[in-house]
Amino acid sequence: MKIIHRYVGFALFRQFALLLVAVVAIYVAVDFFEKIDDFMEARASLGSALLFFAYRVPAVLTQVMPVGVLLSALVVFGVMGRHNEIVAFRCCGGPARALALPAVVLGMVSGIAVFILSEAVVPYSAEKADEIWLGQVKKKSPRAGRENDIWFTAKGAVGHIGHVDRRAGLAAYDLTLTYLTPDFRLARRVDARKAVYEKGVWRLSDVTDQNFAAGGLHVTYPKTQSVELSFSPEDLGRAVKKPDEMTYRQLSAYARRVAAEGYDDDALRSDLAAKISFPFVSLIMGVLGGCLSLRRTRGDGLAANVLMGMGLAFSFWVVHSVSLSLGYAGRSPPLVAAWAADFLFGLLAAWLYTRLA
Repeated sequence: MKIIHRYVGFALFRQFALLLVAVVAIYVAVDFFEKIDDFMEARASLGSALLFFAYRVPAVLTQVMPVGVLLSALVVFGVMGRHNEIVAFRCCGGPARALALPAVVLGMVSGIAVFILSEAVVPYSAEKADEIWLGQVKKKSPRAGRENDIWFTAKGAVGHIGHVDRRAGLAAYDLTLTYLTPDFRLARRVDARKAVYEKGVWRLSDVTDQNFAAGGLHVTYPKTQSVELSFSPEDLGRAVKKPDEMTYRQLSAYARRVAAEGYDDDALRSDLAAKISFPFVSLIMGVLGGCLSLRRTRGDGLAANVLMGMGLAFSFWVVHSVSLSLGYAGRSPPLVAAWAADFLFGLLAAWLYTRLA
């Protein structure tokens, strides 16, 4: 490894570490002041509170690492330009691409770290944070970890939900309510294709209502029907895991099971593809940060470069979010939804890199 690579690489790593520490510290501080009252009211121990915030750190790291790579490259190369170090290197015949290489390597390493955290750490830490928040603070049962085939008790009935879809406002599919008489005989059964929470009640659609009265069976087929159940969308949400809280293998198995049972799996397949595409964002941001900074040999445009870089990062998140939303709605193939932003900004990064002399 050349001396210049070690010099730039160390500066990038140091800046990257400082940015991550600063962002995580700010996030934890804000989160702490928002939730500390809840911990005090619940009389939770200080150790539990500290563990809760510690368990939330890995998820934050996976989100801010790509931006950290971008800002690190912009700041380090901007400072080098201000001190005329880039001019000196170019005067000695050094190509700008040689200076950009450490930023590319940092992006690759960061991308690998994001993938490892998402697979090995975030699912575990998110589950533990959920256990503390729900169990010790909210005094509710922690998430059951079930995605399908959920049983519950309602007012005078035993209920079953075939599938819960988070992307559709926590809609419940294939809901069955079985009402029993005091002597445990079947009195009524309500089947609904879909249930959505609206204004304090659950609105059922495509309903089959069977009443087993003394005079015989009476069946009706109302298009919609409202019922009061003993759980809220928040309670229902605890019964399922978020895609971010599953490993790639778990999410893949879940998507296959949902598809096999006849439910819409566009959202799950989009999230599954995003688990692979998202780590590449760090590499793209590393190339963009290095190329944007090295386009100027002096540091006069440091502030402009940082603003430009932040604008690019914001644009990426907008494109990525809109693209995923189209995938969730089934209007875009899952692979296209997950990789569209990577492809567009990857092309821009590649073009900027080829323009460096």
